[in-house]
Amino acid sequence: MAGSLAVSGMSMFTATDATAATDLSDSSTTSGITWVFDTIGTPETASITDCITTATLARCAGAVVIPSSVTDSSGSSPVTYEVTEIGASAVWGAPLVFARNTDITSVVIPDTVTSIGAYAFYEATSLASVTFGTGVTSIGTAAFARNTALPSVTIPSGVTTLSDSAFSGTTSLANVTLPAGLVTIDANAFRESGLTSVSIPNSVTTINSNAFMDAANLATVTFGSGLTYIGTDLFVRTTVTSVVIAPGTTSLDPSWFSDMSALASISIPGSVTSIPDDTFDGKPLTTVTLGAGLLSIGARAFRSTSVTSIDIPATVTSISDSAFDSAGALTMISFDGAPPTIGTDIFLSVPATSVLIPRGAGWPAPPTTFGGIPTEYEFPPAPTPAPAPAPAPVVTPTPTPTPSPSPTAAAIAAPIEGLAPITAPGGGALPSEGVRPGGSVLLVGGQLVPVVVEPEPGPRPAVITASGSGFIASFGGVGGDGTPLPLGPSGALVVQSVQQGRSVVLREVRAAKGSAIRRAHAATGTGATSMTPVVATSGDGFLSGSTIRFYVLPDTLMGDLVADGTGAFAGDVPVPAGIAPGARTMQVNGYAPDGSVRSLSIGILVKAAGVDAVSKKRASVYFAPMSAKITAQGMAVLRRLVAAVGTDAAVTRVVGFVLATGSNDNDGSLSAARAAAVKAALRSLGLRGPIDDRGDGAAVQDGPAARRATVTIAYRRRFGRR
Repeated sequence: MAGSLAVSGMSMFTATDATAATDLSDSSTTSGITWVFDTIGTPETASITDCITTATLARCAGAVVIPSSVTDSSGSSPVTYEVTEIGASAVWGAPLVFARNTDITSVVIPDTVTSIGAYAFYEATSLASVTFGTGVTSIGTAAFARNTALPSVTIPSGVTTLSDSAFSGTTSLANVTLPAGLVTIDANAFRESGLTSVSIPNSVTTINSNAFMDAANLATVTFGSGLTYIGTDLFVRTTVTSVVIAPGTTSLDPSWFSDMSALASISIPGSVTSIPDDTFDGKPLTTVTLGAGLLSIGARAFRSTSVTSIDIPATVTSISDSAFDSAGALTMISFDGAPPTIGTDIFLSVPATSVLIPRGAGWPAPPTTFGGIPTEYEFPPAPTPAPAPAPAPVVTPTPTPTPSPSPTAAAIAAPIEGLAPITAPGGGALPSEGVRPGGSVLLVGGQLVPVVVEPEPGPRPAVITASGSGFIASFGGVGGDGTPLPLGPSGALVVQSVQQGRSVVLREVRAAKGSAIRRAHAATGTGATSMTPVVATSGDGFLSGSTIRFYVLPDTLMGDLVADGTGAFAGDVPVPAGIAPGARTMQVNGYAPDGSVRSLSIGILVKAAGVDAVSKKRASVYFAPMSAKITAQGMAVLRRLVAAVGTDAAVTRVVGFVLATGSNDNDGSLSAARAAAVKAALRSLGLRGPIDDRGDGAAVQDGPAARRATVTIAYRRRFGRR
């Protein structure tokens, strides 16, 4: 029903656009607004194309609240439509939607709206506030372009792509919050905006050409760890002075910085292993921070920069030709580890008069040179104490009895070398009988230090988090069926024992692949899939690249995890076979960033193995005839389903059906397409885990119920980093 006019809750009129306002002279409405809409989709929903102030027949002004539904009262009975779209504007003709409406000052978009059309709010130059509903997943080309009064905006969490020129020309837009699920920032998205800083989420993989061109106030950029492609002319005519690379980023591309003519500061995390050739060549950099984990610095990487000092991490093994050539302000150079291999002219035309080196670590003793500059030790040797003067002769009097000294408290044991289990440190810090369930003991370098262990919030917590002395770590027991084990009395961590020769079966997840929280084991004579109970764990604050070792005391090894370049770890540690049920002590030993041994002992409860049921939820999504496009109602069904089960599924099965057409080929392809569309939608909503999708052709039902895809999710909670 194109070109229809509905007065909210009142009568409906026909007009082609707002210029036909004389057709509304006999109307009335309690809200004073007539909403112009088209009906779209099957089942039909409403696409807003304009709003009229009924009393004046003028376009809406001031604060605008878009309704979640509109009603057509022209027929024998009123028909209400859910508003799912703000339509596209023709910009220079009908429909205008909100384009070039210079009188609206704010807009609130309801949760029912999923799509905002191209140019919908183009040149709405007085629009100073936009509140997006939670359902928005699509923002069209130039939807908010040239909104010169808009100071800030938060992009909804469901948006994965910011379209071409979506916010271009928003000269007052100083702040934007991008959602964690955003994948693509399209060309010109923020061109000529007023942004002063931008933080790119880790989820973003692509930023297309000119995305921030001519954003003249843009000074600070934080790159996320997921970037795989950046287009040309990204930061042309900006004033970017500071860039932070997110931890977890593994590689840099010189094109990221090619347009940053004012770049003065860069921070590179330890997860980046290599700085490519020419990355910062000629940039006015003054401050560079390199993370421990970097391995190589490419040729001309910092040539002709204005860097004043540089500290080379101990992990660097090579520096290529002319890496710091003509860095005319570089007066301080220091190395934290062994001498790397170097190319030619790495410090050519650098004013530094010395290179500071650590003692030992493979460096020859000064005086010598490195890269053509004399070396000297970073720290002078400790002064040799002057010899004490010889004592004067003393006449020893006749000794008199003296009381024996009082016994002193036993000292804590010296720092432990290696990660062997610690069972009886001096001073009784660790009780001989182990740590009581719910209790904990933390030793750092052999010294007893405070630690806080807390359960996660909620009615049935299953995770504990330990923190103290510069670290944090979380632990959760996961049973043999892949479900979490609630904490026991006193908040004790509960793990499940493994009985030798017994198979723990979880039929629903036989096909699950690559689980990060479960380990599949071959069945013992049953032909089914067996799951080993684990402790799901994660943490931060450990020595980069070091091992974290898990024991059940006194000496049963559970397994090892390895910290990444930032000192964080995450994974599953299997519960060893043969651990009898009852109170036990789990010990986690690792290295702090300074190399000292950190040992955390936690009192746990081991329960007997068993098989628990896995929860399931089902839903159906219905389609229009001969269509595989998911409707707004279908997306709402899937959104509610994912919200109910969480984003971590054990396994999901999607089966598509069609109303029989008599063509087996068509029935098969269309039913498969519907299943594939639902799978893609579930992924877009963040559902993880394996998804098995297939088309089963014609359904046994008749009518609209046959045009569907059924979704079955077997699920259980997972543990992530806290």
